[in-house]
Amino acid sequence: MSPRTIRSWVARGHLAPAGLDERGRQLFRLADLARAEHATRDRALRLVGIPERSK
Repeated sequence: MSPRTIRSWVARGHLAPAGLDERGRQLFRLADLARAEHATRDRALRLVGIPERSK
């Protein structure tokens, strides 16, 4: 994922930072990123009429 995508997910409330690094930059858990991506893809597929994939 690009930094731009991550910033967009944070702004939309789909993702929350897990902490800050020594320079004050936001850190994210890999599992949280995967969940946000999965949810985003499922929403996009529903919008174009493709049923949700099995879990």
